[in-house]
Amino acid sequence: MQWKDDRVSALLLGRRAVRVIPFPGSVSEEGAEPLLVGVRLLTGTQLDQCRIDAAQYLKNKAKAADMEIFELLQIESVGRERSMSTEEMYRAIVYRAYIHPEDEQKKDPRLVFSSLQEVRGIDADIFEQLWEAYVDHQQYVSPRKSLEDTDVRELADALGKG
Repeated sequence: MQWKDDRVSALLLGRRAVRVIPFPGSVSEEGAEPLLVGVRLLTGTQLDQCRIDAAQYLKNKAKAADMEIFELLQIESVGRERSMSTEEMYRAIVYRAYIHPEDEQKKDPRLVFSSLQEVRGIDADIFEQLWEAYVDHQQYVSPRKSLEDTDVRELADALGKG
């Protein structure tokens, strides 16, 4: 196998790198310093928690409206680009993905947002920019952009995912 453990480790560390970006809308005047935030990829475990958070939120939303969850799910996507469950999962991802850039080397960096509720209160345009920056970061750190298909398959095999 051409992949050595140190190469796999380097690729994985690169994927976990934090990218520092200006917070959307933080520069309103020319020459003003932007508010910088770090965006990171989430682990599988963190993404699972985002799904659980979204499901719990929908369950509570349905209960508060005196509805069964299947009733809520029937109406949730009418006139929307994304379903309510997908939107809520994206909120949970944004909540966990944005950190204070000076904490990027810490095991448990401080999150930019104090709660998931705070993310729910962001206006739709800023939220969409934060989500797009997360997706852009996924593409930015993706090893697929620099690897051939055979290399990707070999890397996946080395990681036990093939």
